[in-house]
Amino acid sequence: MSDTAVAGTPQRDYSRARLNCDVVMKGGIASGIVYPGAVCELATVYRFKNIGGTSAGAIAAAAAAAAEYGRRQDAQGAGFHRLEGLPSELGEELGPGQGSRLLSLFQADAGTRRVFAPILEALGSVNDQVPGLMR
Repeated sequence: MSDTAVAGTPQRDYSRARLNCDVVMKGGIASGIVYPGAVCELATVYRFKNIGGTSAGAIAAAAAAAAEYGRRQDAQGAGFHRLEGLPSELGEELGPGQGSRLLSLFQADAGTRRVFAPILEALGSVNDQVPGLMR
């Protein structure tokens, strides 16, 4: 993935942020989906001083901290531009029958494959009934 936003969408300007703020993000799968865009929007006005979170919020906090660290090295905020595209990158389909990039990150070992496969099948049938649910 390139360091630019999705084609056709304007890039945010991260170089003008002058105010400082702290951010704490809670867990929950829906929160993890919303956080990259919310953090990027806040980063146009604020520089993050203290960043924390729990569960999915901790993952988003780590990404936000990395982007903020990068902005301190390069005022243009290339890390935030990358963070903007993260939801699309994770939801990208890898190919027929392969699922999304996010799904490819979860691999069952030999001892749990028997249980993991039916769960994936059930999730796939739910996604067939509600398109885009597992993106």
